[in-house]
Amino acid sequence: KALPDNVIPVYWDYYSDEYSNYDNMFYNHAQLSSKTWFAGGAWTWGGFAPHNTASIKCTPPAIKAAKEYGVNDIFITMWGDNGSECSKYSILPTLFFIAEHVKGNTDMELIKKNFEKIFGITFDEFMLLDKPNEVAMPENAAFPVNPCKYMLYSDPFVGFLDSTVKLGEGEKYTEYSAKLKAVAKKTRKYGYLFNNMATLCDILADKYELGVKTRAAYQSGDKDELCRLAREEYTRIESNLRAFMKGFEKQWMKENKPFGFEVQHQRLGGQLIRIGACKARLLDYINGRLDSVPELDEKILTFRKDCES
Repeated sequence: KALPDNVIPVYWDYYSDEYSNYDNMFYNHAQLSSKTWFAGGAWTWGGFAPHNTASIKCTPPAIKAAKEYGVNDIFITMWGDNGSECSKYSILPTLFFIAEHVKGNTDMELIKKNFEKIFGITFDEFMLLDKPNEVAMPENAAFPVNPCKYMLYSDPFVGFLDSTVKLGEGEKYTEYSAKLKAVAKKTRKYGYLFNNMATLCDILADKYELGVKTRAAYQSGDKDELCRLAREEYTRIESNLRAFMKGFEKQWMKENKPFGFEVQHQRLGGQLIRIGACKARLLDYINGRLDSVPELDEKILTFRKDCES
C-alpha cells in the first residue's frame, strides 16, 4: 500500500546463478507490484577485459524465473565503474546469449551457430576476450576477479597484492596473447578488441609476477637476476605499456566520446613512469650507487587469508 501506482519496482541482480534466489526475489517483488522490471548485468565493470563467462552463468535462471512470474520488461546493464575501460562490444557473447534465451532458444550449439553467422567469428573465439582475467581465480569465489587490472597497476616495489600471486601463473598470459592475436587476424571489424587484449596480456606476462621476482632476487642478494629483470622484463613492460596505451586510445576514440580518456592517460602514464623509476633504482643498486632499496627490505603482508599463495 505504501508503493504509489506510478512507481515501477526494478529488481537488479548481476551475481546469482541460483534459480531459488531469483524465484524468491521475484515472488517478493510480486507482493509489491505487478509492474516489476528485471535488470541483469553484462559484466563490463571489472577493468579492461569483460566477464562474459560470469554474465552468461547468471542468465538462464534469471530468464526462467522472470518468465514464470510474467516479468516482460528486462534490460541489461553494462556499467563503466572506475574508468569504463572495458569495451561494450567485448560483451557481445553475453548479449547474444541473453537475446536467444529470451526468444526461447536454450540450445547452446544453435546459439553458437547463430552467433557465428552474424558476427563472422565463432562464439568461443569471442569468449577469449575474457582470458586476461582468468588467472589465479580462487575456487568457489563469490564474484569474478580482475587481475588484468589490479596486477597491471600493482607496484613492483610496494607489492600490495603480491601475496595473491602464484609463481608460474604469469605464463598463461603468453598463451592468451597468442590466441587473441590469432583471432584478431580473422576479423577486420573486431580485430582491434583482440589486439588490445593481446597487448595487455603481453604486459602481464612480465608484470604479473614482477614484484614477487624482484623482491625474491633482492632479498637473496642475487644482483645478476635483478639486472636481468631490470634490463629485460622492466624494459619490455615499458615498451608494451606504450603499445597498449596507443591501442587502448584507438579503441576508446572509436567507441566513445573523448571525455574520460584523460583519466586513462594519467593512470597509464603514471604506471609507465613508475616502472621506469623502479628500473632505475634497481640499476643504481646493482651498480653501487645505492647501498639498499628500502622498499624491497619490507615483508609483504597477506592481503587476505584466503589469498595466500
